[in-house]
Amino acid sequence: MINIENTPLTQISTEAVINPINCTGWLEAGPMLTLRNAFPMNFIAYRRACRLRRIKVGEMYVVPLIPEGDGPQYIINFPLKRNRRPTRLDDIKHGLIDLVKTCEEWNIRSITIPALGYEPGGPPWEEIEQAIINAFLLSPEIDVHLIPPEKI
Repeated sequence: MINIENTPLTQISTEAVINPINCTGWLEAGPMLTLRNAFPMNFIAYRRACRLRRIKVGEMYVVPLIPEGDGPQYIINFPLKRNRRPTRLDDIKHGLIDLVKTCEEWNIRSITIPALGYEPGGPPWEEIEQAIINAFLLSPEIDVHLIPPEKI
């Protein structure tokens, strides 16, 4: 089930939060910065994985968290780009396949997804949103909370 949210990223109660990242370890504005401030241990693990060249576009990098109250149990780092160039829709679609698989493997039933790959020079939000909806059509047991770009 897909829910469009009007709530800030860190205020939605789901098992996992998706963190859009790059493969270089550079901190970017938007959801990545918001989640770095909220979950600094995830950012440390992500930077270490980048230095070890373990972050690859299309492959999720899961960081388990120590749950606090209604907070998430996992941060699923979603690599969108190899460098500082804009994200490509094909990379998002490829990553979404692995995201669904990762949720099934880790038995994650609810996730929060910010506006993946929505940036200047990147694909239009309508195409990204449709790709996310299509990816989760065959997995209705996963409750998806989607945050449009203006709400992050």
